[in-house]
Amino acid sequence: YEQAVLDERRGYRKPIMLAGGVGSIHNDQVKKLELQEKHLLIQLGGPGFRIGMGGGAASSLGAGSNAMALDFDSVQRANPEMQRRAQQVIEACAVRGGGNPILAIHDVGAGGLSNAFPELVHGAGRGADISLAAIPVDEQGMSAAEIWCNESQERYALAIEASQLELFAAICKRERCPFAVIGEVTSTGLLRLTDRDPCAQTAVDLPLDVLLGKTPKMHRLGTRRARPRARLDTTVIDLEKACQEVLRHPSVASKAYLVSITDRTVGGLSHRDPMVGPWQIPVADCGIGLRDFSSFEADALAIGERAPLAVWNPAAASRMAIGEAITNLLGTGVQAIQQVKLSANWMAACGRADEDGDLFDAVHAASTLCQALGIAIPVGKDSLSMRAQIRDAREDLEVRSPVTLIASAWAPVQDVRHCKTPQRVSINLDLLTMDANAADWGDFKIRPEQVSVQRHEKTIQALFNEELGVVIQVRPEHRDHVFGLLRAQGLSKCSHVIGRVNRQDRISIYRDAKLLYEEERTVLQAIWTEPSYRMASLRDDVDCAREAYECITRPLSVLTAKSPTYEDLAALRQDRAPALIGNAPRIAILREQGVNSHKEMAAAFTRAGFEAIDVSMTDLIEGHFDLNKGHAPVRGLAACGGFSFGDVLGAGSGWAKSILLNEKLKHQFEAFFARPDSFSLGVCNGCQMMSQLKAIIPGASHWPRFLKNRSRQFEGRLSLVGIEAGNNPWFAGLEGALLPIVVSHGEGQASFDHEGDLDQVAVSLRYVLSDGSIASQYPENPNGSPRGIAGVCSSDGRAMIVMPHPERSFLARQLSWSDPSWQDASPWLMMFENIRRFAARL
Repeated sequence: YEQAVLDERRGYRKPIMLAGGVGSIHNDQVKKLELQEKHLLIQLGGPGFRIGMGGGAASSLGAGSNAMALDFDSVQRANPEMQRRAQQVIEACAVRGGGNPILAIHDVGAGGLSNAFPELVHGAGRGADISLAAIPVDEQGMSAAEIWCNESQERYALAIEASQLELFAAICKRERCPFAVIGEVTSTGLLRLTDRDPCAQTAVDLPLDVLLGKTPKMHRLGTRRARPRARLDTTVIDLEKACQEVLRHPSVASKAYLVSITDRTVGGLSHRDPMVGPWQIPVADCGIGLRDFSSFEADALAIGERAPLAVWNPAAASRMAIGEAITNLLGTGVQAIQQVKLSANWMAACGRADEDGDLFDAVHAASTLCQALGIAIPVGKDSLSMRAQIRDAREDLEVRSPVTLIASAWAPVQDVRHCKTPQRVSINLDLLTMDANAADWGDFKIRPEQVSVQRHEKTIQALFNEELGVVIQVRPEHRDHVFGLLRAQGLSKCSHVIGRVNRQDRISIYRDAKLLYEEERTVLQAIWTEPSYRMASLRDDVDCAREAYECITRPLSVLTAKSPTYEDLAALRQDRAPALIGNAPRIAILREQGVNSHKEMAAAFTRAGFEAIDVSMTDLIEGHFDLNKGHAPVRGLAACGGFSFGDVLGAGSGWAKSILLNEKLKHQFEAFFARPDSFSLGVCNGCQMMSQLKAIIPGASHWPRFLKNRSRQFEGRLSLVGIEAGNNPWFAGLEGALLPIVVSHGEGQASFDHEGDLDQVAVSLRYVLSDGSIASQYPENPNGSPRGIAGVCSSDGRAMIVMPHPERSFLARQLSWSDPSWQDASPWLMMFENIRRFAARL
């Protein structure tokens, strides 16, 4: 957004960070435990660099107003691979419950260690002795201030008992996460930071109450700017042009070019992502994450914002942002509005009296509204220096953002099976709308009856107003009952029947029985999709972007009548397959650093009757685990997907080389694959890795390698695959089925080393169209694999590698869309149960 308003430029030339998210934690892990003298202070994570010096302070300055050297000095860095390792350590500690070695923990952000460790011990009423020499750095010649204050990310400050150090070190070693003991807790209330040179003066020696004591409250004097009253002249608006221009405006148009390049299913607990319905259109109102693999409970997250409105009315913009976030949650079945919790992200160009006045009005409006509704705002963030000065050869101007509130709303979901989406349910159902036709909320708005409007103006207002509201689909026989409920809530005056879904694939707008506008759905969808297509054409493979755009005229349903239900398959299987017998066979859930799909893999195999064992590559390298030894050797091996080695190109090859170049490990894997009672599965990065082990896997000599996707982008989609007939114990009884499956990878394009391998390889899965034919175009074939290859297996079927994620698809509630008859398990669970029966027979 950028616009010239009242002789100044409003917009966003300075980037902002939207902070928000949801999670869960056991109650016994919530509170920091009391720190005692001699408890160890530990830095967990990566080393420090001469970067991020004063980043927190620099972010409070208007862009362009700071010296260039200071701007560069404040730049931070991201290291997601290190972040993942540190998270694995923290999780490994937390799952020990009462045996968690971590007593207290603090993230390292603005101010670096100089902020994190003082806050950690001061909150416990203690002090700290810290040695600069013990703090890990990866840059020579850093001063004491640079070591202590740099804001290198992916680090945590924590405290443990000395007796727990050996356990903690073992956990860090297993996850390959560096750590360092940098000091001790004291009872002095002082912060003492000793220099690396023992003869030098102590770098810091002061009471923590001085450093973190109460600071004076900030006072600002704000004024309200005079804004002229203006009214939009809607008589000059052409209806047809307005419909098309609004659809292609970036704030309204499709965001598919952004949505499709993200991993929206990591963890296997994503129920609702932006894609909706069998055609996978990015129009979802909110995100919904399942709490576990066994229940239907979940957490919903939605956002709301109305930034441009704040140029004229900051208070209204705040109320509308909160209202939008709440209405976006309505499809989840939230039981009471008091269950909603908000995170408030504020942006403003503070420092000028009228800007400070706008901020006061915006914050006061949000506070007043939330108190009236009984909604809490427990967390938030602010960026109050949203002013950029641009001076170069092309322009010399100052750009200030409007006072902006982005409200992130959370609510609990009792049962995801009752959640609704914008997908229409069926033909010939009434569409009802509830809105008040004015861009503010409740008693604060200008009521439409106060303004005299003409016939054309009413049409424009009805179609393009941004008042809070919803559209619902109702059966004709239920319409009177629904209106009765609306009337009881005082909503009858703003509730109307606005239309009905038809079979003509056209959008028609009438007023008083007169046709005002009509257009083909494909034309309007092409207009809505065009900005996304243009962006993708600049960024991605041009042909892929074009094929995806042309897909509008060939919509693909991700499920057809040929797809079975799990219940039907289970009934057939009981007639022809022996019952599960014996103890649960053990399967090794193998992961390398960065792998992030091991939990859902373990959940799928556990649901199918296996005992899932968490095995890291460190366990194998260090000799703590052997695939072929022990009182009960593992029967299966599942190499998991995820961003191993930071998801750099060829990450799977790096994983494979850690096996092939280690003679002991190579023989161990070779012996495992040769065992007639073993089976193995590789998914995503695990698929890449196992494809590189084909020389030691019997019957895998024709397997392909996997190269970067044809689109040159990470592909996150729900795709349709067909299961091939063949000698494959994984898919017994599933032959010929067409099933939706989660796709999430950057390197999935199958490439064969030798001529003829493509004709001889045993294919288990192919990307297909809804009629079962092989998908050759993008995005139905998301990575460009020849003949739609999505998975292959060994000649006897025991070893299988697939690029899509069956472990993220074995429950119907894991999929962004599935057949409504799939209430619990999806047919993909049969794949895991089949291999369980295979193991029971051997």
